[in-house]
Amino acid sequence: MHKIRFTLLVFSAFVFCKSFAQPSKIDSLENILKQHIADDTVKVNLLNRIATSYNSNDAEKTRSYASRAYELSNKINFLKGKSESLHNLGISYTNTDMAKAMTYFNDALSIAETID
Repeated sequence: MHKIRFTLLVFSAFVFCKSFAQPSKIDSLENILKQHIADDTVKVNLLNRIATSYNSNDAEKTRSYASRAYELSNKINFLKGKSESLHNLGISYTNTDMAKAMTYFNDALSIAETID
């Protein structure tokens, strides 16, 4: 069962890498983020959506937004957000450091398996 989930997680990473973000969508999400001042799950979800939008064309921005989502998720104890941010970090390394990417994917999976 764990191998199947892991395989699906890795497969989804490559699918996301092939998608292309629309600049207007990213701009809209960034504008919403600027207006959202509360440190809550909504902000984590916005950060992760922006990170996902950058996956295919800007690894550094993906890492920046995913890292912010990860830090805030830890602060507010939001496991789903933490898992998603680790997944985004893994995707950001798939073209440059597969070992690092796999570490992030494994960490994301470990957390995801604890969520009901």
